[in-house]
Amino acid sequence: MLISLSFLILTHLVICQTFTSARDGVFDDDNTWVGGAAPNDKFGGSTVVNINHDVTFDQEINVEDNAVLNISGSGSLKNIAQNKNDNGTVNAVRDMIVGHFDVEDNGSFTIDGSFSSQELHIKDNSTSVFNGSVLAKKNFEVKNGGSITLNGPSVFEDGVDIKDDAIINTGANGVITAEKDVKIEDDATVNFEGNLIVDGDLEIKDDVSFTSNGTILVENDFLLKDDVSVTLNSDLRVNDDLEPGDDINLTINANAYIADDLKSSGGANITIGPNSIVQIVDVLDHDGATLTINGALIAQGLGNTNESVNGATINGSGLLQIGGVGIDNNGTISGSLDVCSGTGTSPFTGG
Repeated sequence: MLISLSFLILTHLVICQTFTSARDGVFDDDNTWVGGAAPNDKFGGSTVVNINHDVTFDQEINVEDNAVLNISGSGSLKNIAQNKNDNGTVNAVRDMIVGHFDVEDNGSFTIDGSFSSQELHIKDNSTSVFNGSVLAKKNFEVKNGGSITLNGPSVFEDGVDIKDDAIINTGANGVITAEKDVKIEDDATVNFEGNLIVDGDLEIKDDVSFTSNGTILVENDFLLKDDVSVTLNSDLRVNDDLEPGDDINLTINANAYIADDLKSSGGANITIGPNSIVQIVDVLDHDGATLTINGALIAQGLGNTNESVNGATINGSGLLQIGGVGIDNNGTISGSLDVCSGTGTSPFTGG
């Protein structure tokens, strides 16, 4: 019994260790650390690693099972390999440059400095807060209940995928630039205070809740479908089509500029708030949806007679300015709207 007890105590002491850097150096070099012993590249069991210098390493590192990695204001961590925070805690005051970085299984990650990685994955009910700039050169993914807060400027050079009950928040300075498509889906929750710039398509689908208080610029299409709820409280610019459909709810409380078509369908509900102006360069194609205009909707191609209200409803108390519109299949325009063509002629055709 005494031997067994001694073994348990010894095991506990070995697992619960603290490692503190003594000088700049390589992570697995004993000389880098106080006491002349380097931590394992996989450390857990309440192990604490304190980095107060510039430390580099070229192998995978895992922070597991309640372990803690602290990077102080005088320290930094640079690595080209895969890194994993698996139910551990990582706190970084200064910069991190890593290869492939995963935060998963209830892990916690906070960084005040800049962060750069090849791939970045936040998943499995983990929580991450980035207070400085972020650069992900390849895939950026938040999924399976993972939560991320971006308080500084972020650049994602490859695809962005937010899904499966994920949560993403940005602060007022949390400007996101996505150089390819952005997909937000499957019960994700999004709250943006900063701006969003998407150089490809922005697609939101499958029971997503999306609120933006920052400006959104979409270079290609903005696609909404499958029971999503989207509220835009700051300006929107879409350089191709805006396509709300499939029982979505879209509320626009700011100005919006659509460089091509507004195509609404499938039971979509769109509300343009008071003092908001939505400008459409090309066609309004309103099919089986409801559009409530309490501000103004202006189809700038005023000579265009291709606008249609097909089995759909337009109502509200604002201004609808269009070149010409066909009302078909029990479509209705009602309420106290001011409707005009901008040409002095009636905009209405059909029945």
